[in-house]
Amino acid sequence: MRRLSSLLLVVSSGLALASGCSNNDDPASYITGLRVLAIKAEPPEVPAGATSVLTALAIDTQGSAISIAWAQCLRAALQGEAINPDCITNATADYLAPIGMGLSVTTTMPMVDPTSLGRPDASGGVYLPIIAYVSAGTDSLTATHQLRLGLGTPANQNPSLSGLFEVTSSVDGGAADTTTPLDDTNPLVVHSGDKLTLRATFLPGSAEVYPIFDGDPHTTPPRSVTETLSVSWFSTAGNFSAASTGADVTDMIFHLDPPTGRNTSGPQLHLPPSGTAIDLWIVGRDERGGTDYLHRTLQFE
Repeated sequence: MRRLSSLLLVVSSGLALASGCSNNDDPASYITGLRVLAIKAEPPEVPAGATSVLTALAIDTQGSAISIAWAQCLRAALQGEAINPDCITNATADYLAPIGMGLSVTTTMPMVDPTSLGRPDASGGVYLPIIAYVSAGTDSLTATHQLRLGLGTPANQNPSLSGLFEVTSSVDGGAADTTTPLDDTNPLVVHSGDKLTLRATFLPGSAEVYPIFDGDPHTTPPRSVTETLSVSWFSTAGNFSAASTGADVTDMIFHLDPPTGRNTSGPQLHLPPSGTAIDLWIVGRDERGGTDYLHRTLQFE
């Protein structure tokens, strides 16, 4: 199931770069300029004729007002593709059905033939491509999301992130880790040279159990699997030890220390002036189009 999880991560964050956003050596986790970090559908799976509210986690660090025009793409995906590239490159084609404007819009799942939405994924799901044309100031990008079509089985629900924590290990290794929640009402103070261990947690029940078929569903009984949840990490300064965490790696190292001793050619830290904030965003995802996100700030001194 890991291949499915990676595919959905890329698709739901499938972004065209805004001009002049960052240095080519900067990781995708570094946020500057215009970015869309996630699109959340609530609910994330709906049958034909039902509605879902789409909300973009869109940021512009320059402070420009963000405008988003949304559309459904009814052009069939090509073999091996999640979304037909024509959905992204053509903004006014007749196979694009406008939804509305704004950071959040309501869309209705059309009466669409499921076979026109491409090959089902490993969970048996097919997805309607949602396109978001995003602009702020002189920058623009195109973001995509896949809205899962309900086909009569129990519908997927969004996972729920319960918090973001700093993890402190005991000095002697004998006691359990200490976790301290990051709270925007009293931001954690950080400094140049710091290295934080961070952990994102989900509410119980976020990893749902669902059936999959390993053969012909008419002759092969399903087996039950549990969703694998993952978290992507983003910030306006510093850098992370990896792009994401999940079942295998639960904690993330957030570096505000120079790369000496770990990678002398590592990415820049982009440390802000003393007395200003560092923004952190985490985006949680399941394997079937479900999404949640949190924002926290650190006080840099």
